[in-house]
Amino acid sequence: MPAEVVRLPQPAALEPWGGYLPCEILERPKPRRWLVDSMIPFKELVLLAGAPKSAKSLLLEQLAVSAALGIPWIGRHTEKVRTLCLFLEDDRDELDTRLCNICEAYQTEPFALDTSLEFNPRTWLSTKLIAFPRASEEPVWTPLGEQLWGIVAEYGYQLIIIDTATRAFGWPAKWSGDKASNVAIALRRKATEHNAAIVVTDHTNRADAGSFAGTNTWWGSIRAAMNLRIPIDEMTREPERGKRVLRDLGGNYGSFEPIRLTWKDKILHPEAVEPLEKRPKTYQEKTEFGYELLAYLSKCVAHGKLVPIDESDRQSLPNRVRRWRKVPLNDLYAAQQWMLENKLVEVVRVGAKAVIRPRDLTYQGEKPWT
Repeated sequence: MPAEVVRLPQPAALEPWGGYLPCEILERPKPRRWLVDSMIPFKELVLLAGAPKSAKSLLLEQLAVSAALGIPWIGRHTEKVRTLCLFLEDDRDELDTRLCNICEAYQTEPFALDTSLEFNPRTWLSTKLIAFPRASEEPVWTPLGEQLWGIVAEYGYQLIIIDTATRAFGWPAKWSGDKASNVAIALRRKATEHNAAIVVTDHTNRADAGSFAGTNTWWGSIRAAMNLRIPIDEMTREPERGKRVLRDLGGNYGSFEPIRLTWKDKILHPEAVEPLEKRPKTYQEKTEFGYELLAYLSKCVAHGKLVPIDESDRQSLPNRVRRWRKVPLNDLYAAQQWMLENKLVEVVRVGAKAVIRPRDLTYQGEKPWT
């Protein structure tokens, strides 16, 4: 009889190293794009936390309709994208009732949404998108999860709303730090893969309705987070039932001031509504807008003001314009890129900073940027 063959343990396959040399960078990366101006970025995971019955689902259903139609959401410019919503705590009747109320308030009809919006309540069906194998901190996609991302890819959905995290993933408040981080990474990877924004709702803890539930690792792994709560009347110390406050919990790429919302026409409206400028859409409108910004840049440079090329800098051209015009960042970024591509402006160095200027003007002490 031949001796029994003993298999030696095989080394685990190595992942790609993933390093690169910064000296190989030839141009600045394009600025981050926003689904909702300064609030919800593309290619990221966003958390909306709130106590039960705080109207999180209603607010996100309004977001879904706004994105499908390309109209403002609670007073903020919103890009037009195809949207998929997993509302896992509501049945179809509830979703349809809310949708009719939203469409009536938006002065439109459900048929205008065409194929840009899909709802899936998963009534009486499985809802878990991930699972954790025994003794593992690494999540794996369930068959439903795999089906979800196949549909996202097939139909080109760029906004995915998942309500709630508990129904879809388990209970984040009970996760270890590693589990929370791994789930967030898995979702962010899908957001990047599909050039989409993924918005997930979660409940708050009882001690603080203005925060979130779960570990700091769960929150820290998410690049943008918001909280929706019912405000307390300062005089009576009672909840203001017809009011809500949407507050920024911190983000890596942008921030916003608290938005007070009021219940009207069966949906939530912003209390303070600033008129939004008409967005440049046609080639002629975009060209005219680009030359408007070029003229403003000329004035800044003529008065000796440094205008950094870095769009995130507070003194950059997009951020300067935002102080006096309600123009979405996406349009400002596109206009600056148009000026660069058409060689109407030039990037130079003043001290250690890369700054932008019209080609017919100069900064004092500038040097070529190489």
